Amino acid sequence: MSSSLSSSVINIITHLRALRVPVASLISTHLSIINRLRAINTDDSATGKLHRALQGLSDPAPDVAADTLIKEVGKDIVAVEKLRALEMRRDALPERRAERQRKETRHLS
Repeated sequence: MSSSLSSSVINIITHLRALRVPVASLISTHLSIINRLRAINTDDSATGKLHRALQGLSDPAPDVAADTLIKEVGKDIVAVEKLRALEMRRDALPERRAERQRKETRHLS
């Protein structure tokens, strides 16, 4: 979960820089966010992406088409929603099992 969170945050920071909005100029804030994510992340691929993002903050913002950015953000949102749904299902499993066991015990009595 932390790697998808890190990936999404990095994508947002990258998209903001590409759009050249005022928030993108807060590089020190972005650096502290990335460093905090790097501290909690254990996944090698996410750590690599965080490292590339840190290096990218010193480079000029790339020119990326708005359509590309919107598609990537949409994909990230869908992925996060899928993860949330899976987590909710996983968390509900013990409750469902307990409910089934109660029903079975009532039918057997």
